[in-house]
Amino acid sequence: MDPHSALKAVVLTAGIGSRLGSHTQERPKPLLDVDGVPLIDHILLNLARAGFQDVALNLHFRGEMICDHVGDGARFGLRVVYSSEESLLGTAGGVARMSALLGGGPLLVHYGDILTDHDLAALWRRHVDVDAAVTMLVHRRVGSNSIVTLDEQQRVVAFVERPARPEAVEHWVYSGVAVLSPRSVARISTQGPSDLPRDLFVPLVAERAVVVAVPLAGYRFAIDSPTRLEEARAALRARARS
Repeated sequence: MDPHSALKAVVLTAGIGSRLGSHTQERPKPLLDVDGVPLIDHILLNLARAGFQDVALNLHFRGEMICDHVGDGARFGLRVVYSSEESLLGTAGGVARMSALLGGGPLLVHYGDILTDHDLAALWRRHVDVDAAVTMLVHRRVGSNSIVTLDEQQRVVAFVERPARPEAVEHWVYSGVAVLSPRSVARISTQGPSDLPRDLFVPLVAERAVVVAVPLAGYRFAIDSPTRLEEARAALRARARS
């Protein structure tokens, strides 16, 4: 892998956001206000700070509103292109299509409902240094759909997606941000919707591919419910005052 290759990213912004109720009846989740700034702005500005240049967004629910707001990305210091999904392709299917738009190569994937200030350039460098199939951002929490087990070198040795009986104990969990190698992207099926954790991460870990983890440094919020939206707003206000 060329460590000097251009930093490219995709942001998954096609979701409907139904769990946010009235907040997303008239606007897509990426345009929700988080401490006076739309969520998508937080994401794009963090990508720009990390040195990313080319970014793709996938669109579905009220996608024209996202496109009108972000435009060509120039005001963020980015070049932004779009992938419209008439029917949702899933987290993996959307990535595969957007990778082709960006011309292939390593790719950072950022869920569109994740707010974080983690150093994404450091995540990319870790990926390049070990020539990983996947390098994922992880954090500690109780209860998650994506539970990760790490060895002493922070290599992922087990990945459990949607455990049948979640344990009320703290685990390492997938944070919704990862860097994928071109060979990993090439594995994604384009025959219908597919899911990154279920259809890519789980098989790669089972095959003992080089899947490594980077622990979260900074804050991370999943904006997936009204409660979490308010928590993120309050946390950013508190950080601004401190």
